[in-house]
Formats: sequence, structure tokens, C-alpha cells
Amino acid sequence: MAKSKKREISPLEEWEKAMEQAVGAPIRVYEQDGSFGEGEKVEHSTFGQGLIIKLIKPNKMEVIFEEGTKLMIRGSS
Repeated sequence: MAKSKKREISPLEEWEKAMEQAVGAPIRVYEQDGSFGEGEKVEHSTFGQGLIIKLIKPNKMEVIFEEGTKLMIRGSS
């Protein structure tokens, strides 16, 4: 029996899918000391628009951008 290869999703495809699911959500400008939540969209001066996919205590978050996922600093909550 042949093993089926699972197609890898590119960072661009992953970003497009995430942004599609967040249609209509407002976009906030990213600030290092800002207070953010999962599912929010951010606008970053270098990386462009992204979606917050995970908060990491005390002051970090994972954001998916067109070029891939980045670990960002945020204000502690």
C-alpha cells in the first residue's frame, strides 16, 4: 500500500486562510506595549497585516503574517 503524501501548506496559504476566517474584524496598529487578544488583526510596519493566533504569557504573542508566523512582544495583561 502506497503512503499518501500530505501536501504542505505554504505560509502564504496559511495566512490567507487565517485572514479569510477573520473577515470583518477590525485591524489595529501593532505597538509593543499594546494589549491584544487572540483572533485580532494587526497592522505591522514591516510585516503588513497579520492575525494573532496565540497569546504567550506574560508578554508575547504568535502572529501569522503573509511571510510566516512571528513571535511578537505585547503589553502584559
